This record gives sequence, C-alpha cells and structure tokens, in this order.
Amino acid sequence: MIVVRLIGGLGNQMFQYSLGKHLALTNNTDLKIDVSLLEDHSSKSEKQVHRNFELDVFKMDVQFCSEKEKIYFNGKPRKKLIGKTYNFIRNFFTKERLVIEKGRGFNKKVKTIKGNRCIVGGWQSPIYFAEIRKELIGLFTLSEKVLNKSSFQNYETLIKRMPNSTGLHVRRGDYVTNKYYNNLLGVLPKGYYEKAVNIIEKKCNQLSIFIFSDDMEWCKKNLSFNHKVIFVQNEKSKFGAAADMKLMSLCEHQIISNSTFAWWAAWLNVNELKTVIAPQQWVNKKYLNNPNVHSVDIIPSDWQVV
Repeated sequence: MIVVRLIGGLGNQMFQYSLGKHLALTNNTDLKIDVSLLEDHSSKSEKQVHRNFELDVFKMDVQFCSEKEKIYFNGKPRKKLIGKTYNFIRNFFTKERLVIEKGRGFNKKVKTIKGNRCIVGGWQSPIYFAEIRKELIGLFTLSEKVLNKSSFQNYETLIKRMPNSTGLHVRRGDYVTNKYYNNLLGVLPKGYYEKAVNIIEKKCNQLSIFIFSDDMEWCKKNLSFNHKVIFVQNEKSKFGAAADMKLMSLCEHQIISNSTFAWWAAWLNVNELKTVIAPQQWVNKKYLNNPNVHSVDIIPSDWQVV
C-alpha cells in the first residue's frame, strides 16, 4: 500500500497524489489518502495556511486511510510527558514506513521505493510522474458539478473560438497578505507579464489573453496589453478555482505565475505546439540557491523561463 499524506492547496495536492499514483502503479498496490494534516487546524503559525481536501473536484475515485492504517504508518501519539518516550519509540519503529521529503529537488531513490510506504512532502517535480502523464490527464478530469455550469461553458466556448488563446495567471492572495509567503515567494512584477506577452506575440501576432487571478481588481487596474483581454471570473470556491485551472489548460498557450496551481494548468495543456512561459524567480531571490525551499526541477525543459 502507498499512502499520501496531503498538505497545501489544490496544486500541491495534485503533485503529491501524482507521485503516489506512480508508486502505486509500479508496485501494483493500492493508493490511499491521509488527510490528517489538512484536518489539523491547531497551528497558529503563519507558515500554516489551513486548507481542505480539494481533489474531490475531479471525477477520480479516492480511497482514504482508516484510523488503523494511519496508526500503522505513524503510530499513536501521546500528549502527556510519558508520551515523549513513547513517541521516540514510535518514530523508531515507523521510520522505515515513512518517506519524508528532504529538500525540494527530485530524489531518484523515492521514485523506486517498494513495500508499504507513507510519503510526506511537496514532491514538486514532474520527473516523479512523467511516465504516467496520459493517465494523470484522465484522472484530473473535472466533476460534472464544474463542467455543467453555464459560466464554465461560456468561457470554454470563447477560448476555443478566439485565435491564439493565452491563459495568463496572476497569483496574489496570501502571497501578499501572509508575511511568511510574501517573504518566501513574493508576487511577480508587472514587467514579467509584459515580457512574457512580448515573447508569445512574436510567434503568434494577435493574441486573445484570458486572465485568471485571485485578485482580479488588481489585474484590471494594472495589466494592459495591445490585445483582446478577457478577465475570467468564476465563483470563489474550490469548484470555481478548479474551473479556472481547466479553462486555463484549454488555452493554446500559458503564462504562469510562481504557483503550483498555474503550473498544473500549463502541464495539463495537451496542445503539442503550446508555448509556456514560467518565471525564473519561482521563490524570492535570496532563496533561489536553497535546496530546502526551491525545487530546481519544477519547470519542464520545454517551457521557457523569463
């Protein structure tokens, strides 16, 4: 059995699930999901932005861990003083079952692990699951709850009808309001988007730019291009966000932010002639050479970095 202990939002959960799926297939075993960390809202740290299970926006069937299986992989914690000794013993006997990410780069040993394992980490590298791309594209098919909405269908029609559709994603939200993430990741400057548009327009001339963002008011005030621009506004919910990801993936080309959410929209684009522009500054400059923070493998080799 392979267990994935999920953390983070939709894009992060998709990375974690994808590695788990690869391991389950290569080991010919079950894949199960542990949502313990998502359900634990006890932390008050700025590092901990509380998220919920979000993979239910897709049609795929998901098996969840039982309490017994959680204990098998992580033991049963104790909070009292005597529990410290117990926790030490617990960790000793379960450490072989837990695979905890060390650093953010690709680790080839992880891709070949065998037996019953619980993986914990971000696993933000497409190398972990490149061989099962077609299967993942099928699994990450949106539920009917999203596909049947008239707003989704209207935007989908526009994207398919308009020439040289280009999905442009601006991530702000907690990158602005949360001190920890603002320091770690930061928001991309307006100049990045201007350079990216210039690159694609040299290949395609007139573009149809579809803007996706968690701060559309900022986009309307600050982004202006000499092309047709459509501001995509779906409902503010996990289903609305999933609709954004799917619609962005339907565009011929993508200009992504330093966000795993936008990353997946580009990766799920099946257009063989696509151009994907990604930021070189995935994290703030002071962390670019820190392997515990920055995954140097996150950007596929056929994407263009600006």
